[in-house]
Amino acid sequence: MMLDVESLSDSRLATGIELLCDGGGFRMNRVEFTLSNDILSCAAVSEWQPENLTDDRALAEINRAQYTHTRLAEQSADYLTAIAAAEIRYSVIYNYGMGSVELCHLDNGNLIRPVV
Repeated sequence: MMLDVESLSDSRLATGIELLCDGGGFRMNRVEFTLSNDILSCAAVSEWQPENLTDDRALAEINRAQYTHTRLAEQSADYLTAIAAAEIRYSVIYNYGMGSVELCHLDNGNLIRPVV
């Protein structure tokens, strides 16, 4: 289950963090947060169609995910505790309505796109 959380002051944030710890996740600022096998996925939902996602646009989307994650970590002790042991993975996804597909991810500062 993916819970929509509007802001850091949203009362649903606590529920979103509980879901995160229980195998679900939450969405804030068009970034989906999930936690699995000690990997925190911060997946920016793209504002672009896959064919229009340039590297610069993808990096801007990832910057949004990084910013949102940083704000959460700075403002929520519960979030910070929940992700304390996790490796963080930033990606850009395209939501096509029935699901989503990863368009790219960040690996050691490099933008990696899947081979098609």
